[in-house]
Amino acid sequence: MVTLPSDHAAFLPAGFVAVSPQHLEFGLRFPLHPYLVAILNDLKLAPFQLTPNSYAQITSIAILFKKNQLHFPTPKILKYHYSFKGTKEGGPIGP
Repeated sequence: MVTLPSDHAAFLPAGFVAVSPQHLEFGLRFPLHPYLVAILNDLKLAPFQLTPNSYAQITSIAILFKKNQLHFPTPKILKYHYSFKGTKEGGPIGP
């Protein structure tokens, strides 16, 4: 489908999804794995709303869990992980 200049990735026709070439370069493939679908649904995000690097991080965490014979991390565990990103010792950023 050819897009128009007025088209926006957030307002697609039913059944369509938008991703950037970078998403595909980083390995995102369709159909999405049910685990990724569950994460996106829990976060109430469309596939293009996560950066390509986020997909790589989420998939890497899932692989680490699986290799250690654990179930895939739940969306709650991922939210906890990302809530500490960018903070010093789990506290607020700043002096």
